[in-house]
Amino acid sequence: QGYFEDAYAEARFRVAQSITAGLNIQAASQTLEDGMKFGTETYKWTPARMIIPISEPAKAWFKRPDYQKEVERIASKELARFGQSRSYKLKNSQVMHAMKK
Repeated sequence: QGYFEDAYAEARFRVAQSITAGLNIQAASQTLEDGMKFGTETYKWTPARMIIPISEPAKAWFKRPDYQKEVERIASKELARFGQSRSYKLKNSQVMHAMKK
């Protein structure tokens, strides 16, 4: 399991996973490259450094409650920015359904 170096990048990745759920890999990749329009906002993926921790202390660092809460806070804020009031933790199909409204 890889993690992004900072909570902001991790949250944006989880949002990207949510908004491309149900798309095949080619369509998801193209969507993230081109950007996905939500009203006046456009979600576009920004590459970030990902880390694959191998030691137990490094794995534990990314699983810390404060890191995970920060990821959740940022992801929820990002979804709200794109007109979504639901948490990114919902099943991907629910998020996609909400985004089509």
